[in-house]
Amino acid sequence: MSDNWQKLGDVVARVPHLAPVVLTVEFDGPLAVALYAEAMKGGNLPQTIVREAVRAYLGDAA
Repeated sequence: MSDNWQKLGDVVARVPHLAPVVLTVEFDGPLAVALYAEAMKGGNLPQTIVREAVRAYLGDAA
């Protein structure tokens, strides 16, 4: 078996970084109110909660 370990920085440098994409999502009134309330409780933006929810659903690859 050959030793093919590489430094993490070298690997990450080869991975293309994609620009952010803006998605518009509509929420029903009660869900939007609950989202804003939850965000305010934690001192977060509603967008942060949505991003983390999508990341949790899709996994770290997202």
